[in-house]
Amino acid sequence: DVLVRKGIMSNTKTIEPSLMGDYEALLKDSSYTTIVTALEKLCSAFPANTKRYLAATKGIEGTNGRNVLIKWLEISLSEKDDAAMMNQLVAYTSDSYEFITRTNAMGAIRRLNHFDDKLLANCMNACVSSNGRLASPAADAIRYYYAQDKYKRQIAERIAAANVSARDKEVLNKLIN
Repeated sequence: DVLVRKGIMSNTKTIEPSLMGDYEALLKDSSYTTIVTALEKLCSAFPANTKRYLAATKGIEGTNGRNVLIKWLEISLSEKDDAAMMNQLVAYTSDSYEFITRTNAMGAIRRLNHFDDKLLANCMNACVSSNGRLASPAADAIRYYYAQDKYKRQIAERIAAANVSARDKEVLNKLIN
């Protein structure tokens, strides 16, 4: 049953090597949530097999939030720096995508601690959204990067130069003041 598999995956802390094959089978599960969890936990438990796990899940997009693809990109980028993959992940934070994809991508990029001007622009755009489930994670991301000295100036300058409404300017200024 899918709920049993999801429950097992969400409650698994460590994977015993003797059960590795059983967990690897979950990379092809019918539940995208189970696939994401299995991918993450298998790569963590057996890092020597990460390339194999990534190959097994390549091309799976996942839910409407592209959960499998974004986790796949995150793990791939943690293994190897790849500008094209990072650009793709940053693109998922843009307003070309629905809010779940955007928030998933912001979370992955934050865990990778990547920052660039395009990400900042996308996060600023999301911060002023009327969708609180998008605006809140975007604001958290900007605050996270602003707390790092190397990004403070860039963020402050970009917010000061933003050509937005007075209301949006107030929202953005509250992030850094």
